[in-house]
Amino acid sequence: MLTEQQAEVGYGPPRIIPGGRELVAGTLRSFGSRHVHHVSNRGVEPAVSLHVYAPSLVEMHQYEARGDQLHVVSSQLVGVSW
Repeated sequence: MLTEQQAEVGYGPPRIIPGGRELVAGTLRSFGSRHVHHVSNRGVEPAVSLHVYAPSLVEMHQYEARGDQLHVVSSQLVGVSW
């Protein structure tokens, strides 16, 4: 089982939504291009999360939590930094 924590994206920094969603084996999850989330394994059994993007992902950001807000600490571009 994995736990997904999401952030609300709007104006200004994304805001962390309290709580989390449990994703059991076989769960499918779709979302748009402005979706920000953190997936973790809080259990003792190994788990795998597979992310598939269409259209292909071209940019990805890494965030740092400051209170309930997320702030970009790095960005990666396909063909440049990965």
